Amino acid sequence: MSLSRIPPQAFSCGSGTRVLKRGRTLSFILAALLLFSACAEAVASDATVTAGALVPVFAAAGGALESVSVQVGQLVHAGDPAAQVEVTRVYAPIDGTVNGLFLEPGADASAGLYLEPKETYAMTGSTAYADAAGKNAWLRVGSAVTLSCTRDATHIGAGVLLSVDGSTFSVLPTAGEFYVGEAVNVYAETESGTTRIGRATVARAEPVSVTGKGTVTRLLVSDGARVMKGQALFETVSSRSGTPETICPTDGVVTEVLKKPGETVSEGELLFCLAPEDGFILTCSLSETEAASVSVGDPAQVVFAFDADELPYEAAVLSVSSSAAQADDVPRYEVRLRLLTRPAALRLGMTATVYFP
Repeated sequence: MSLSRIPPQAFSCGSGTRVLKRGRTLSFILAALLLFSACAEAVASDATVTAGALVPVFAAAGGALESVSVQVGQLVHAGDPAAQVEVTRVYAPIDGTVNGLFLEPGADASAGLYLEPKETYAMTGSTAYADAAGKNAWLRVGSAVTLSCTRDATHIGAGVLLSVDGSTFSVLPTAGEFYVGEAVNVYAETESGTTRIGRATVARAEPVSVTGKGTVTRLLVSDGARVMKGQALFETVSSRSGTPETICPTDGVVTEVLKKPGETVSEGELLFCLAPEDGFILTCSLSETEAASVSVGDPAQVVFAFDADELPYEAAVLSVSSSAAQADDVPRYEVRLRLLTRPAALRLGMTATVYFP
């Protein structure tokens, strides 16, 4: 829309002429008449409500996004949930008892906790003492074995192979009583019958350290609790704050969303942008002649298209661009205005007419 001087016969807004409704008070009419008189030689320009500034909102934690609760155009309030990343659960690698819980929500998960193994003993052995059949036996993790002390065979028990690495192996005792440091023969069932596969030494089972990465968000066990292998112990998230949730920092309208559920983000990565409600401004453009007569701080009157029957709102010039943009080969200069008074129903993208005295 090209700018024009407003004729004294009418006060126009948009494409229509403003007509006062019946029943307005005398003060309204007098104020309007004063405005008409003041604006008779004013410059008018179409304007749009835009964001004066954008607030970037960053991911509070890293990980896969479980949910994103905002969308473009949505009005949000400070404290509203915006996004949530999936937490990581850390599980017990063995049956045991929690002993040495150094964790709490907000702590570094690398501090971890300790599990006292359910089994009292641990045994490591070698096939060097296997009999002829045992040397050629095919050892498989999980295979059942029987145990017998080498001194007098008075201590017997049972177990399973935990690991096999060449000529060495480890045994998890499941039955029997043994002394720490005692040597035991280890037997397994083969196709030819029971055969000695090697000899192992009894040691006290050491506590198992269980750690995680990131920050602890929730503990699922307490000190002294008995747990089973595969049971969840605690949850973590890749965040210094220890929270998996990102919240809206201020009231405003979402202008851009950069991530979707299922995508992976890093802590501090940009998720979306907000236009604060109290930062809405008006933007219009003037010709070079008209821009030359407008300065920062100048007053202006604003009539919104959606409530053209109301008295104009007050505004002040925030800035006048120092370089021109070409529109139909005519240089135009952007003018930004701050609303001193504003309608309650103000929204981004609303249109208005601005009058510069």
